[in-house]
Amino acid sequence: MSHPTQTLMLAMVVQLTVLVLVSYPAWSVTDVGRETRRLAGRGAMQITVGIMLMSARGVVPGVASIVLAIGLLLNGYRSVYASVYVLFGLPPPPAWERWLTGLATMAVGALWAADPSPDATVFVQPRLLIASLPMAAISGSLLLTLRRKLTQPWPLGARYVASAAAFGCVINVGRSVAFLFVEGRVDPLKTPIAVVAVTASLASSLLLYIGMAMQLETHAREHLLRTNAELTRQAFTDGLTGIANRRHLESIALVELARARRHGWALTVLLIDIDHFKRVNDRFGHAAGDNVLRETAQRMLVGLRSHDVLARWGGEEFALLLPHCSPTDAEKVAERILNSLRQATLPALEGGRVTVSIGIAAARHDDDDFQAVVARADHALYRAKDAGRDQSMLSDEPMFAA
Repeated sequence: MSHPTQTLMLAMVVQLTVLVLVSYPAWSVTDVGRETRRLAGRGAMQITVGIMLMSARGVVPGVASIVLAIGLLLNGYRSVYASVYVLFGLPPPPAWERWLTGLATMAVGALWAADPSPDATVFVQPRLLIASLPMAAISGSLLLTLRRKLTQPWPLGARYVASAAAFGCVINVGRSVAFLFVEGRVDPLKTPIAVVAVTASLASSLLLYIGMAMQLETHAREHLLRTNAELTRQAFTDGLTGIANRRHLESIALVELARARRHGWALTVLLIDIDHFKRVNDRFGHAAGDNVLRETAQRMLVGLRSHDVLARWGGEEFALLLPHCSPTDAEKVAERILNSLRQATLPALEGGRVTVSIGIAAARHDDDDFQAVVARADHALYRAKDAGRDQSMLSDEPMFAA
């Protein structure tokens, strides 16, 4: 197989890789994926163009088919490997890699200038050494960084990438040594060495891209899980106060009410309303009102049990679900909340205080649903307001014992 045929085949493979990089969905799901695709795609394109220029030797000027081609190959190789650093969250590649590829390109240019003949085989071995050894150094640097920075056990994608880096290092060192034994003006690129080197390089590239695709798939899956978790949190959380929203409390209340019926457990609900909240908005503004809602919610959370659920019921009203809690104990919880707010100064009110009114109701045997309990708590809340606010009122007796 002639050298032009080999290089064109490899160029087509690299070009197909570029197309895969552009179309593969996982490469654009996250910021890491997009930056990885940018660097890897740019590097693959540089390698493709470099190989095409090398295959056109004798058709295009030597400065393009030799100097520019090797420069593109070196920078493309460095860019592809730089994408791996981004993908695995490693520190940026060392600066010497950029300097090394630049100096190597300049050295190849100097050797070509010393032998600009059409076949240009006088300094071909030094040129190939200058091109291969930086690639070996870049591969070795990546492999060492992976070993130092990645915690064990490595993900499968990292193992593929590390294998590709090790393989690339061995290939380029071996190619450099093999080219030293090619004598005379024979172009080493047209020898069996080239067939082995091209095949090995292709295998290394496949390992690298397979490993990167695996890692990007992991990134995309983790991103999807985080997104779903955040959407779930938003669906059940009040965006202003950070506590549960009404929908979430109602869904939990249905389960707790069924358990209370089945086992005879006590279940109590507190409806809590901030007193004269409209005055807060009128005097201090709605931003201050929002801060009062947040601060009040956080203070009410103090002292609650892990299975108690505090939710924003609507506007300045909150609901507190207390499973396994008798009305007597619920009154103690309400009193603790009242005292906590009475004693607290709120920054949003410039050191002022807020009070709340609380209605308490317990589940009964004839409650058809949770709304029946809430209705009694709401009635008790209005009684607390009518009695002068800043207090709690109990609705009626529960069905269940404590």
